[in-house]
Amino acid sequence: MAAQQAADPRSLAEACAEGDAAAVRSLLQAGANPNAALEDGETPLLVAARAGSAAAIEELLRAGAKPDSRRWNGSTALHAAVASGDAGAVRAVLRLRIPIDAAESRRGQTALHYAAAEGRTEIVRMLVAAHATVDARSKSGVTPLWLAAQGGHARAIEVLLAAGANADAVGAEGYTALHMAALSCVERSVELLIAAHADLNATTAQGSAPLHLAAAQDCPEAVQRLLAAGADRTATDSKGKTALDIARRHRFKDIQRLLAVETSAKQ
Repeated sequence: MAAQQAADPRSLAEACAEGDAAAVRSLLQAGANPNAALEDGETPLLVAARAGSAAAIEELLRAGAKPDSRRWNGSTALHAAVASGDAGAVRAVLRLRIPIDAAESRRGQTALHYAAAEGRTEIVRMLVAAHATVDARSKSGVTPLWLAAQGGHARAIEVLLAAGANADAVGAEGYTALHMAALSCVERSVELLIAAHADLNATTAQGSAPLHLAAAQDCPEAVQRLLAAGADRTATDSKGKTALDIARRHRFKDIQRLLAVETSAKQ
């Protein structure tokens, strides 16, 4: 039975997927190949990393698993461990010295992009401490900070800014992290980026400033923060609309009142 299991790489992969380190050890001792790839090219190490099993990862490494294997989309074991959300698995993979800024081939994202996009703050800290490039850009030009802002992950934003992330890095369609924070409607994210001196009046390809987006999303807290920091309420987008125009069109009364108060104060 052991010989039959050893000849079938799926058995080892299944044990890795379940995070069953004891079964992984047993199969390896029975002769299972730690580098045997499945039909899609997935290796046991990649499967164990994706399952977030530090113990299974260690068993595979002791048996001679190659750390440089990649999934079909070019992602590494580090990408897989980060995607699992398990800090222990990430710690185990970091010891392999896989290039920390390796990018997967589909979107060109690094492991730090993955962690930031999911708001995995502890893992973001680990990757930053391991000298991941904070402002690494994906194929579409977005940075980890941009993705953290898109997801409304304020704690990850805080860690990235503390590590020196560029608050004004421009991503897809001219959107900055502050635009994405306004869209996510998370006041703390907006607050952090304002404190980092992000450009309050940066415009997207459609001419929208963060204030336009906060108004369109019916986010009074974000609108308040932006106005208090000095955002230009008179700015118009490519259609000639101000934030107040947008709030009126959507009948967002709270936003209208905030902008009207600002209007009165300016006069």
